[in-house]
Amino acid sequence: MRNDVTTTAAACCCCVTCVAFIVAIAMSFSQLHATQFGLDYDHIFETVDPFVYTGGLHFLGVGHSFIKFSNTVMSISYSESQHDLLHARTADGLPLVLGVSFQYRLSVGDIHKLYMQFKESHSTVVFNTGKHLISNAAANYTAYEFFNNKQGIARDMQIYMNNHFEAHLFSYIDAFQINTVHLPKNFEAAIQHSLNTKQNITRTTKMVDNVKVKLNTLVLVAQKDANSTIARARGKAAATLQAAYAAANMTHQTLTAASAGYVHIKSKLKLANGAKGDNKSEMVSYMYNDALSHAGMEGQQFLVGSAPGTYINSNK
Repeated sequence: MRNDVTTTAAACCCCVTCVAFIVAIAMSFSQLHATQFGLDYDHIFETVDPFVYTGGLHFLGVGHSFIKFSNTVMSISYSESQHDLLHARTADGLPLVLGVSFQYRLSVGDIHKLYMQFKESHSTVVFNTGKHLISNAAANYTAYEFFNNKQGIARDMQIYMNNHFEAHLFSYIDAFQINTVHLPKNFEAAIQHSLNTKQNITRTTKMVDNVKVKLNTLVLVAQKDANSTIARARGKAAATLQAAYAAANMTHQTLTAASAGYVHIKSKLKLANGAKGDNKSEMVSYMYNDALSHAGMEGQQFLVGSAPGTYINSNK
């Protein structure tokens, strides 16, 4: 009977030991999500291993667990919806209210340093430090620059904050946005009026340039038309002059031929010239009658030696 009790007790003890061992083995494994980094924390000796674990199931040992950190992009926003808009002042002393957001990542190689310095409060430190840095950086820009160049200011602020985050917060800035800018209403109204005036000036300048182009085009067209008109006039003048030259040359040749013909007729017919002062020249009479025949009196017969104009009607 005593042996049975001893055997049973031994069996129970063995079972408990096995169960405890299995539980201990199971508790020695810890899992990280794919979006997490982890540091091995020893609860017995309260130490942190500097090795950085990535996502997956890892054997850490009994009394060990992970201190987890995100390996994704994290976002900080100072917005009206969160009731934490940033209040600052511009370089020219005007009050400024900013709505800002930025995205940052943790530096993998500095995860252990980050934990040793900030423990679990890193996100709070990032939030407060970001607010302080943005407010300080805003003082470097005028209200006019905030109104006109938000993108440029956001780019400069990202560089400024990234330098600080890499040096002191073991992380870096991926992106930075200035979402809203609130300046005094009077200033915004004055700036808007100024911008509208500049826009009107630009529009008027472009309109004037457009009119100048149109006028220059009209001048060029008028010059082309004038040159064309002058060319046509010169062409017509040259044609008229050539026609006149041709007509004059024809007349000259006709008169020359007629003169030579009359001389030849006078010689062949032996026509008398008449005495000086005498109008009864046979040659003149012949010339007169010849002229009448060329004036539409063809077919008429003339009496040589008779008075000019005397002719015999051949139709009778």
